[in-house]
Amino acid sequence: MRSFRFNRKLPTVVLGWLFFVVPAKAQFVANWFDRVSQTQRQQPQWMTPVATTTPRLDQEIHFDTDILRQSNGFTTDDYGGSKGFELIPAEHLQVNVNPPPYLAHDELEVPDGFGDFSFLVKYRLVARNEKSGNYVMTVFLAGSPPTSSAPSSASLFRSPVKRRAAEAVFGTMRSKYQFSRILWP
Repeated sequence: MRSFRFNRKLPTVVLGWLFFVVPAKAQFVANWFDRVSQTQRQQPQWMTPVATTTPRLDQEIHFDTDILRQSNGFTTDDYGGSKGFELIPAEHLQVNVNPPPYLAHDELEVPDGFGDFSFLVKYRLVARNEKSGNYVMTVFLAGSPPTSSAPSSASLFRSPVKRRAAEAVFGTMRSKYQFSRILWP
């Protein structure tokens, strides 16, 4: 049987954590909404676009419901729309964490189920509100790891609407420059 030896440094570490780390985290949380308000005051107050991502930093909980009509006459109901929690943890940074949407198909051969988890990180390079120039420039990094089964997945090229959008964007480029082996599944 092993005997337990008391580590003399443990009380110092615990006390240090209690006196320095916990108040710093509490202060970070306490100042959260002030930081968000300050960040949003620096950017234009444009209306959020319906069909695309806004370059502005927003903090909200977002939920979409879509009915996707397919060319074969069937529909897919998308509950969640790959939307979720949009948080502003720092002055120029927004992090979106999107739980998997639930996809319900009226086509019997295609099983219902959850789509892919996704995330989006926005970094605002520069912004000026209406009084100072009325512009914003933001860079995005998005990802969607394949966390679901293939038939009911909502990843970029498996979702009918996203596939059509990708075909519209990459279609002419694919045929003109033959990027099909690189960009297309």
